Amino acid sequence: MAIKGIVLFLVFMCIGFSLRTQVKQAGDLVEVSWTSPQNGAQESVDVSVGDRVTFTLDENPTTGYQWMIPEEIEGYNAIWTLESSEYNGPNSNLDGAGGSRTFVLAVNQPGTEILTLAYGRPWLYDTVMDSYQSTGYFDPSLMQGWAMQLQINAS
Repeated sequence: MAIKGIVLFLVFMCIGFSLRTQVKQAGDLVEVSWTSPQNGAQESVDVSVGDRVTFTLDENPTTGYQWMIPEEIEGYNAIWTLESSEYNGPNSNLDGAGGSRTFVLAVNQPGTEILTLAYGRPWLYDTVMDSYQSTGYFDPSLMQGWAMQLQINAS
């Protein structure tokens, strides 16, 4: 009987330890991936203050295109800051081969914000923002590109 009690105690300890290790802690690195990275795609992520959000998107700067985050450029971001944006070169020796860009955002405050990821020609960015200021609509086609959105829900 004592052995059964010890075995049950050990089983419950293991289950309890397993459950405790699965609890999300503030300061986690939360990876976001788009199910369909195309114009107009939207994703959402639930995070805690102190977490870092990361995502990687294909990019080919040899074509003149790159990823931009208008909210960060314009200072509209209130609950997060851009920690890093790093271009990862191609895995090929072919001329003009594309790579990817990895973004890392630090979540600093609770709240909900929508972040726009615009892929286009950066020298045309001001044209898009001039249009946005007058129409309230961010039109990535004005920089010959497209955009996706990420909603960040931070608690």
